[in-house]
Amino acid sequence: MFMNYFNNNESGVALYLMILVLSGVLTIGLTLSALMIKELATAQTAAEYVPAIYGADAGIERALYEVRKNGEFLDCPTGPDEGTGECFIALTALDNGSRYKIEVYDGDVPNEPCDTSDASRCVRSTGIHGETTRALTATF
Repeated sequence: MFMNYFNNNESGVALYLMILVLSGVLTIGLTLSALMIKELATAQTAAEYVPAIYGADAGIERALYEVRKNGEFLDCPTGPDEGTGECFIALTALDNGSRYKIEVYDGDVPNEPCDTSDASRCVRSTGIHGETTRALTATF
């Protein structure tokens, strides 16, 4: 009689241990899935800003090409609504879906976004892809 009492009580222990093990596995699975979702969101953000950086780089290259080809920015329309720089190249679309705009600043202009203490001019190129913008500057 004493042996039957212990055998009957131990039959519920296996179920209790199984619930604990499954709870642990579920916790680990949910934690890993939360980390994966966070990584996917980061990868999606990178997919947006990398083309914007390439767009800004293409704008810098275009500005330096204009200087090398013409010796100056002869092709730039200027105006107060087009940009704050002395020269402004409007939005230009690229094959990867990004766009860029270029602003050129003279070294004598105060409060400009570039430090031109070592150079006479500064080019600021802003790359745009979707809702993401990235800007690069070059001084010369």
